[in-house]
Amino acid sequence: AEAGVEGEHRKVSVMFVHLVGVNELLEQDGPSALLSQLQQYLSLVLDSAERYGGFLLGNDISARGIKLILVFGAPLAHEQDAANALRLGLELARGLPRMGLALRHQIGIHSGFVFAGEVGSPLRRDYTVMGDAVNLAARLMGAAPAGQVLISRAIGQEAGPGFLLKEMAPIQVKGKKAPVPVCLVEGEAPAGALPSPQTSSPLLGREDELSHLRKVCAVVEAGRGRVAVIE
Repeated sequence: AEAGVEGEHRKVSVMFVHLVGVNELLEQDGPSALLSQLQQYLSLVLDSAERYGGFLLGNDISARGIKLILVFGAPLAHEQDAANALRLGLELARGLPRMGLALRHQIGIHSGFVFAGEVGSPLRRDYTVMGDAVNLAARLMGAAPAGQVLISRAIGQEAGPGFLLKEMAPIQVKGKKAPVPVCLVEGEAPAGALPSPQTSSPLLGREDELSHLRKVCAVVEAGRGRVAVIE
């Protein structure tokens, strides 16, 4: 903390969104048109991120456009962070064409262990994530086809069988000796197509919920009807 760094090592899913066409829109239609379209797109990002538990970490403006960085699993972790990152990517990929904007985007997603915490001076501190997983997510964004969501195979496996993934040729990225296996996210799998669980596993960290369900069961066994909703 004395050195201006305070944080922890934790597992996160990182999404990079590269919003392109910004300079072209500014030159053709002027600042007001650009600001209007940016506002619409950022509203979609923020509304969707709130729904899926994502945190907009920051943005970076360059000559090629605007980069948005979103993280799942920090500063707060949720169940299904990896799956929710893919759901948000699909939401943005489907939402932008429907909005009729001139802007385009590329999306890359990866997960891994990173440093997550506050960096800065006593006068100003910013929350950030740093590590190889962040760098690889940025590389995937750069390699993503326009309008599509490119992910590492690792986060695709972590997210589970609920998604339609298209295996792509592995890509070579800076900082990696071996090519990185990647997939395009094409949609969510229909509910009927999901495999049935073949094994049971212990339910962890739900003692209060299980206790409540046991009490409900006791009431039902005594002859009084009850309804329990598990979400």
